[in-house]
Parts: sequence; structure tokens; C-alpha cells
Amino acid sequence: HHNMIWTKNSSPFTGAFEYITSQQIDGVFPEFPQMTRWPSDAWTTACVASALFEMTQNPNLPQIIKSCDTLLKLRQKDGWWSYNTTVRSDPDSTARVIQFFQKIGYYNFEIFNEAFAFIMSHQDRKTWGIMTYTPDNLTEIRKLDKSRWYPGWGWDQSHACVSAVVHKVL
Repeated sequence: HHNMIWTKNSSPFTGAFEYITSQQIDGVFPEFPQMTRWPSDAWTTACVASALFEMTQNPNLPQIIKSCDTLLKLRQKDGWWSYNTTVRSDPDSTARVIQFFQKIGYYNFEIFNEAFAFIMSHQDRKTWGIMTYTPDNLTEIRKLDKSRWYPGWGWDQSHACVSAVVHKVL
């Protein structure tokens, strides 16, 4: 059905919208109901809320407002965002949250400027891409929880997907 144009009033749109919005729990769009080990909260909420805004173009949608409020509450003590509250802040999650805020027209330049400095501190000087964690961060994380991180995951290397989001928000 490549000729079909879906609108907000078409049933696939309505069904998708209703399913997605029904998944929000306490302002968070959880990663997967089955994922009990290290599920994302800020990263997935920012991604899903961004998609909802793109679907509706309505920053006053209750789920969008709830996501915004929740993401502000999920800020880590250092001022940025992380995959979830059990790990340190990372530029991937922070960029996704900033991207969502920009889409809905929420601008806090103090937060944004500091976030950009934080994000750019994770730039790989060889590839110019953005790493999720610096090698020093990852060494610290591995000491705290040996079961979660192991060499080869690539979290201390630049990623095209992270770098692309950062490029859009800068």
C-alpha cells in the first residue's frame, strides 16, 4: 500500500497512537515490559515522546507534558541524563532529551549550553564522533558493576547513531 497516505484520522494512526500512549507509566515510556534488567527510562521516554510530537505536532498533548515534566525530574545530580537512574549520565541520553525539548519548543539555554559542553567532552579526537562514555568513565563503571560492562561493547568508542543525534541538536 505504498500509495496510501495515513492521517491522524486513519485507523492505523489511531491504533498506533492509542497503543503508544497507553504504555506510559508514571510519565515514563519504558523500554520493554519484559526487560527487567537495566531498562531505560529517560532515553526511551525522550525517543517516544519525540515521536508522539512528530505524529501530533501538539506540545500540549497530556502525554507530551507529562514526559517533559518527568524528564526534568530524571535529571541526574550532575545535571544531565542517563540511560536509567542506575548509571552515570551519558551524551546519548542527554542529546535525546535535548532533542525532545527542542522539538516541543522548550528552551532552557542554561541547561542546553551546559549540556552541549558535557556532550562535546565525549568527542573522540580521532573520529570526531561522540562516545557514550569516555574510557575513564567506563573504567569507573566497570569497577562498580563488573557484571554489566565488558570490553568490546564499544561504549567507549564513537557511535554514528549518537553522533547523528548530537549533530541535529547542536
